[in-house]
Amino acid sequence: MNSCDFIVLICKNKGLYIFFCEMKSSNNKENREKVLKQINSSKIFFEYLYKNYLEHFKPKDFEISVENGEYIYIYPASTSQKNPTSASGRNRLKFKKIEINSNGNAAENDIYHFFGV
Repeated sequence: MNSCDFIVLICKNKGLYIFFCEMKSSNNKENREKVLKQINSSKIFFEYLYKNYLEHFKPKDFEISVENGEYIYIYPASTSQKNPTSASGRNRLKFKKIEINSNGNAAENDIYHFFGV
């Protein structure tokens, strides 16, 4: 099973925010289904790592709630497609467009704003 592209942990005011992120070149139904599977696989792995961490350390400043993690689907802003919601409940996909330059690079200067923290 493939995993998501990356996981972002943001600690702000002793609150820990978790974002499971997947980037795709387009926003379509087939990709949305793949993204959910990839993110679920990463979520299981992250839970495993966190439980092992707790076996050896006692976190004093925060507690991680993986169930409150957000699922982020990132795709190029030039793709003009509707953003239907995938899945149900707390962990549904949230769609984020990102600007890609002519070299194929993207830059995000305010990560708090990008993730809505």
